[in-house]
Amino acid sequence: MAWVLGQQLQSGKYTIQEELSEGGFGITYLARDNHGRYFVIKTLNDKVQRRPDFAKFQQDFLNEAIKLAKCSHPHIVNIQCIC
Repeated sequence: MAWVLGQQLQSGKYTIQEELSEGGFGITYLARDNHGRYFVIKTLNDKVQRRPDFAKFQQDFLNEAIKLAKCSHPHIVNIQCIC
């Protein structure tokens, strides 16, 4: 279920502006919130979501985001989980 340009997430809080890239496991999007700020949102791609072991991938993805969110370094982007 790839998102499309203009699609709104979380009851309109975020709007997809464009797809930035797609890799083996995820898709990265540029989104704008309802205050005009830009965000990058990464989600697991359709191929991974159809796998029988999707729950494991989903948990690993979430665990990685949680670990990165705890990091504070100028060369690491700030992470916010909008799960």
